[in-house]
Order: sequence, then structure tokens, then C-alpha cells
Amino acid sequence: EKGGKDYLMSLRQVDRAEAKAALLEFSGVGPKVADCVALFCLDQTGCIPVDVHVWRIACRDYDEDGSRASAKSLTPSIYEKVGDKFRDRFGDHAGQRTSLRNSCDSLRRSARRSARRGRPKRESAGGRRKKRWRRETTR
Repeated sequence: EKGGKDYLMSLRQVDRAEAKAALLEFSGVGPKVADCVALFCLDQTGCIPVDVHVWRIACRDYDEDGSRASAKSLTPSIYEKVGDKFRDRFGDHAGQRTSLRNSCDSLRRSARRSARRGRPKRESAGGRRKKRWRRETTR
């Protein structure tokens, strides 16, 4: 029977393609969600959840022939090509490397935005309220 904890835990013992195919059979699960679950919950380190950010990284850093950059949207074919490119480059742990790379890229973008504005990121409204409340209560 498909479903339940035992079934999902058994997917840790199969190869990447089989685990992803099994997850795609669940209603509402698409390729990215299947890859996320396989990577982060089923120890399938070769699964690469491809989103727009990962696609842009692949186009910027690893698209020698321009085939991925010329696409107008992230089609299933492009999704697989991006995943294959990272798997070819990073091997069995490509999913973990891609996740780390995406996080570093996100931090870099955030730092550049802050630098362009010429000021550090603002604190949340909750932080300002707490400071104001402390100043008012200590008077």
C-alpha cells in the first residue's frame, strides 16, 4: 500500500528516479516538491529542486552552449537538463551543493541590495516598538 510512514521510509532505500516517481504519484506533488522531499527527507542527495533561482545560477555559471538561457520558461525538459548539469558537475551530493549554492547566492543578492541603498537593512516594526516601549516605560 502506498502512503504512510513505512512506505515513505522505504523510499530511502531506492534510487533517485524511483523515489521521485513514487512521490509524483501523490496528488498535488509536482517535480520540485518531489525533489525537495526526496532531498531533505529521504536522503536522496542527487535530487535537485530546480526553481527560477537555481535555473538562473545554471544559466549564469554552467550553460556553455546557451541552451538553458535561451528558454523562455522552466519546462520539464529544461528542469531535467538543469538537474543533470548539476549532477554531472557535483556527483552524488549535487542536491546538497545546489541548496548551499542557492543560499549563498541569496545572501549575496541581499547584501548587494543593502549596499545599493547605502544603509543596512531596517529592523522589523516589532523591534522598533519594543525599543520605543522600553524608552517610555523607563522614564
